[in-house]
Amino acid sequence: MYISLSQDDVVGAANLDLISVLRVVENPIADFHRADIRTDGDHDGPSEPLSDLSGSRDKDPTVGLPLSVGALDPDQNPVIEHLDRKLVRGLIWGSHGRNASVCAMSSEPGPAQNTDLANPKEQVPPNRIALRTCDGLILRAESAWTTNPTSLAVLCHPHPLHGGNMFAPVVDALFQSLPSQNIACVRFNFRGVTGSDGRHDYGNGEQIDVVAAIDFLVEQFPNLPLTVLGWSFGADVALCVTHQAIQSWIAIAPPLAVLNSALMESGPDPRPKKLFVPEYDQFCDPVQAKDRTQDWFNCSIHVVPDSDHFLANQLGYLCRAVYQAVLSDAATGEPGV
Repeated sequence: MYISLSQDDVVGAANLDLISVLRVVENPIADFHRADIRTDGDHDGPSEPLSDLSGSRDKDPTVGLPLSVGALDPDQNPVIEHLDRKLVRGLIWGSHGRNASVCAMSSEPGPAQNTDLANPKEQVPPNRIALRTCDGLILRAESAWTTNPTSLAVLCHPHPLHGGNMFAPVVDALFQSLPSQNIACVRFNFRGVTGSDGRHDYGNGEQIDVVAAIDFLVEQFPNLPLTVLGWSFGADVALCVTHQAIQSWIAIAPPLAVLNSALMESGPDPRPKKLFVPEYDQFCDPVQAKDRTQDWFNCSIHVVPDSDHFLANQLGYLCRAVYQAVLSDAATGEPGV
């Protein structure tokens, strides 16, 4: 797929597949003096049918970063407006399953200090650490916390075979924001990913990696509630781990397919599970998520509005919702079971 630039701005041949790289909708732009992809319009081209978009409902890039092509002026901005012009709104699918509880996801910003959690004014500097697994591997990891944290969080990244690592956008946004809110965090590269020993194990050995991260945090802060969070592949892996120190699970855009959802050990566990499912998730939408977890205990599904699996246009919203969910779970009881 190509993006057309006005002639005086073309500095070299550039064949960009922006949908696979940035998750944006590409359209020829010929009416501007300079190449321009802005947030103030749909720019789909004259009478362009929706079928031209290959059926995808949402292809949003990371908010706030301009598209840079060669030596062009950096005047390109990401497209974040949906074709249907829907406004962002708060949605909750509700709770289901046996002994389910509700943790409402609010569209309001919450306390003033948490209105921009995706871009906190004061970030907690990370520390490079090494995690040792029980099967003898060393994993590359980072930790971050304030002097007196009140909760703990282990962050699990998306699929390694599709470029996932601990710096993936959703994981990075949470790691940059939660420690400043007194939630001590550890993020790490699964086995076989850059800097970590071993080989990819399709969600099996990766569960051992999660346990290593949990053990590290519990050793530092033995009496604090701990939440295991994961995005995509990392969410599925997190839901398979039932370490006794876990207070709750938060699964962000879980495919519920990396491993059989019926075999995920957190399902029948009485501890709370919150699934944040994008409204237009390409791999497991809210209806599918509800169906696949219908027999789970204490599980609630929260719909992240106007977003797809990559959540690029909803990072701030997601960080606030996750922060509120961690606080809610931490207030429910003692650490672990």
